Amino acid sequence: MKKYLTLALFAALCSCNDNTIAPNTKGEATLTLTGNTISLAPTRSGTFQNLQDSTQVGVYVLQTSGVITTFASTPYINGLYKVTGSDGAFVCATPFVLYDGSSYVVCAYSPRLSNVATGANALPFNHGTDVLYAPSSEVTISGTTASAALSFTHQMSQISFTLVSGVGSPVLTNAALEVGGFAASCTMNLSDGALTPVAASSAVINQVATPICFVPGALTLAVSVKTADGKTYSGALNRTFVAGSSYSYTLTLNKTEEKLGVTGTVVDWVAVPSGDVELKEYN
Repeated sequence: MKKYLTLALFAALCSCNDNTIAPNTKGEATLTLTGNTISLAPTRSGTFQNLQDSTQVGVYVLQTSGVITTFASTPYINGLYKVTGSDGAFVCATPFVLYDGSSYVVCAYSPRLSNVATGANALPFNHGTDVLYAPSSEVTISGTTASAALSFTHQMSQISFTLVSGVGSPVLTNAALEVGGFAASCTMNLSDGALTPVAASSAVINQVATPICFVPGALTLAVSVKTADGKTYSGALNRTFVAGSSYSYTLTLNKTEEKLGVTGTVVDWVAVPSGDVELKEYN
């Protein structure tokens, strides 16, 4: 079951820092953020924890009545809401001020970009970034209080590789892993959270037992392991990787079979079937 990162979004003057711009006209309501979220760490438990200190969220608000706005025309663009401390509360130096009598929807993403010149339909992110997205949610305004509920999901996939010595006990000390075929970057459309690869599949993973985020999709990954004695095991991993899913592959080196066995399991966000790949050894 897909897990969601849930934030409570509400307006309250005391929730912002000392630089908060207070409503100064009747009918104004200051929008601020606070709340808890499911852990961003790869775990199966689903334990609810606060967002990490210094997490930055970019917020957009669209007006849906009267003068209807779009991502291109709204004045509420990329508002910076930042977690401060360990209790999950957000502070905001210049929070958005909404107006009673109008209706709005709000959406958000993380990590926040400082420059959004490309527009909300093409927010750029690099390979390795854990991109979070919360689709539009209605805002309720009552006096100086505005409230909404946002549910964030992981838009990237995540993958990790572990090396295991199999038949013949190959020595794994100083073995070098290389997995290539990942898109170097992508863009995200805030209207639906869709990711689009924009750079060649040139990104490479070299880390062992380290979860790395990557642009999902139907990929052919080139996998190779070179041991200290000069043996190289290589092959291909073909799979359609799904956003919000984390994949864990065990690479088993077998001397007698001269192949690298690969098995796959899921370690966090959502259940994914395991997979097997055989990789031939080349001297």
